Amino acid sequence: MQLRTERGYALDEISSAVQKYIRRGWEEQAMWFAHEMETRFHCYLWRRLAVIACEDIGVANPLAIQVVNACRDAYYFHRNTNTRGASDPNFVSMAIMYLCRSLTQEPRRQRPAGAGTTRARRGRETGQRRVRGP
Repeated sequence: MQLRTERGYALDEISSAVQKYIRRGWEEQAMWFAHEMETRFHCYLWRRLAVIACEDIGVANPLAIQVVNACRDAYYFHRNTNTRGASDPNFVSMAIMYLCRSLTQEPRRQRPAGAGTTRARRGRETGQRRVRGP
């Protein structure tokens, strides 16, 4: 028996999509799939977000796991103290945005001057250009 969300999507596909879009830094898509999971599988969603923070973000932003845990705690506090038992989706959104931005704002390494392949360096030294075939 395959677990499905309220709209009929397979849970394994949705959780995979959340992770994929967080890795790519696509906030809106990651949030859509996360909110699709959150309606029925909120416990699994928070476990996946913690795993993503550890595995995918890792040392790029060591505080990511703490932010995810804080958002999870606030989510469950709000859910348990609300008289209707409803939760606030802003906590999920905050965690997703933080994870997406942790990867996309990582400083990029620039190639040092003169870096390149040996063939390209030899071509610059001798003035030869590479001729490409059809």
